[in-house]
Amino acid sequence: MAKVYKEPEGFDCVNTGDWQADEKKYFKKLVGFAKENGSGDLKGYIHRVGVADGYAEFVVLHNSPLTLIHCSTLGDGYCAPTPYLRGLRVSDIKKEKKFRELLSGPR
Repeated sequence: MAKVYKEPEGFDCVNTGDWQADEKKYFKKLVGFAKENGSGDLKGYIHRVGVADGYAEFVVLHNSPLTLIHCSTLGDGYCAPTPYLRGLRVSDIKKEKKFRELLSGPR
């Protein structure tokens, strides 16, 4: 079962009117925090789950136990259903990451 936490204090996504720039700044800060304080090869990875007309977004903090930071102040603040999170495994995120890398092609 994945542990899910809200962003640390001070990591709210500030709305300046340019949502793309706001989101980029937010993720840069939160991913940096996860890479500095997390553990495992997935630390700092942004995991997205389709919900309604958008996404629930999480940043991986630790592989073991699987620990995610929910990006609750970003966009609509969607969260994945509890049963999904309860069954989420590191191998699921690794498969999703590999699939996204295949779709994006070489950079």
